[in-house]
Amino acid sequence: MGIRGYNKSDGSRKLIAAYGNDLLDVDTNLGYSLNLTSTNKVEFEVFLDDLFFQNYNHTPLTFDGSVWTNKHVTRTPLAKFMKVYGARMYLGYLNVNGAVYPSRVWYSDLPKNDTITWGLSYGSDGTNTANNNVFTSEQGGFLAYNIKVGDPLFITSGANKGQYTVSEVETDNLLRVEETIVNQSSGQSYWVGGNFFDVRTDDNDEITWLGENNDRLMVFKRNSLHRYDGSSLRTVKGVPGTTSGRSVVNLGAYTLYFHGSTTDKTGFYIYDGTTSTKISNPIQPFIDGIDQSNYPLIVSWTEGNIARAFVGDLTNTNEGISITNCVISYDSTNNSWSTDPIGDIVRCATSFRDPEEVKILIGNNMGQVLETPSGYSFNGDPIAWVWETQPIYPRGAGIMNIMTKVTVIGRDANGTNISYKLWDNPYKIDDKWTPLGDLEYDRTDFIMPYRHNNACGISFRGEEISDKEPTPHIETIIVTSYAQRSVTPEVKQII
Repeated sequence: MGIRGYNKSDGSRKLIAAYGNDLLDVDTNLGYSLNLTSTNKVEFEVFLDDLFFQNYNHTPLTFDGSVWTNKHVTRTPLAKFMKVYGARMYLGYLNVNGAVYPSRVWYSDLPKNDTITWGLSYGSDGTNTANNNVFTSEQGGFLAYNIKVGDPLFITSGANKGQYTVSEVETDNLLRVEETIVNQSSGQSYWVGGNFFDVRTDDNDEITWLGENNDRLMVFKRNSLHRYDGSSLRTVKGVPGTTSGRSVVNLGAYTLYFHGSTTDKTGFYIYDGTTSTKISNPIQPFIDGIDQSNYPLIVSWTEGNIARAFVGDLTNTNEGISITNCVISYDSTNNSWSTDPIGDIVRCATSFRDPEEVKILIGNNMGQVLETPSGYSFNGDPIAWVWETQPIYPRGAGIMNIMTKVTVIGRDANGTNISYKLWDNPYKIDDKWTPLGDLEYDRTDFIMPYRHNNACGISFRGEEISDKEPTPHIETIIVTSYAQRSVTPEVKQII
């Protein structure tokens, strides 16, 4: 449900994965007996040399390399997302003492004595007398948790339910508000604190991720994108956000992410520090094949200048596309795309320095952590090496040919299976590949089938399945043929 590499300043290293009802040290496969009771995604972040944990259900915790405690996170909102930006930690999509705020971001106070508070307190023992401005709570800790003058106080139960404004913090257990609290009451649920900002509330949307680009905190919602510079929040106009927070990755100075909605908007976007641009149009038929139920599950990671995204099964019958467990890859060096099947269902990814080499690790739905790229198989399963040519017209698109022989010249390609399709024979294009056979030598000749060898054009496909280092090279394909007849239509002029 989540994975994170944790490199402590003393040189110690841990790879922590969320699996089942616990957090585990991947190296030892031993847990910490945390008894996590939720199947929510687990997010991690490193701050102040500790590893922070949130899953929007369990009490937030931090890890010092040995034990999980409430250091740094006493009186902290539950959150779905975390991000360190500048000298603060930011949380998105909040639950504050039972009150849910899908469009709110909370931030920590600045560190002091190597720890942080959150400017937040809450409890269920709020007490006041009638027609007074004094509010007390034995659970309060108002001074300890850095409640400030001007912070809002929300009483969320009882006859005094509503919002008030702190005018004075006298002790850990007593504060005053500007307004008069009318009814005498005790046992009131409440929360108090002001370290937050809202991002387009009540817009039928919600925060889906927190990121960083160009020294700005990026707040993603499904349908909008926002940047925050530490004091002001601005909307990136005219661009969508992300429907899958785990699709967001930084690729050099750019941020790549996936958005899924209407056909014209669905795809991968690049944010360049100013605006976002949809860049996946060259592979739109493959994008159209992503099942909408997988939009929230897309997971991205980077390998050097390549960004990869696991998108699940692709099916686009109109385009003849069917790929199981597809990874879409974008190479920023040459602005190219590829779509490939893999042997695993990816649920999360992280990077981990161990000890000097940075490793890219993915977690699958089988409770395994895999290094990528590594080896020549998909977690032990052989990899299919596939290529296809464009159609070749020996004498142009208007001449039917009898194709008698195909010669394939290559190196280290023994065992590669060769198939072909006929184009325009004269008005039909094959919808299936017809096998010719396997390559046996550096030069292999194939005799074309007698009843399936006449057409204007021909294309080829090669496939090899192996768990060995990929070494095949196809250098030349020679088609032996002779002209049969012209199929160029006559040009008639009607007067």
